[in-house]
Amino acid sequence: MVKVREEDIRIGTRKNCYTCPVARALQRHYDYAEVLQETCYLGVSYDDYDLYELPKDVTDWINAYDRGEPVKPFEFTL
Repeated sequence: MVKVREEDIRIGTRKNCYTCPVARALQRHYDYAEVLQETCYLGVSYDDYDLYELPKDVTDWINAYDRGEPVKPFEFTL
């Protein structure tokens, strides 16, 4: 279970695939996390990762966050 916390939202950066709240949450589980609109790269390094599809509710949350809309902490699984 990946938990996006209030701290992730507060410290995260909009439209940044490495420091958005979802990437920050994933980085607690993986050494390397890069979050795109509908997918993410997760692994041990920039050269050693797997590609995952993000659930629609996560992509909707990312889009709302990037638009500057108010968002709340949430949990998801890949």
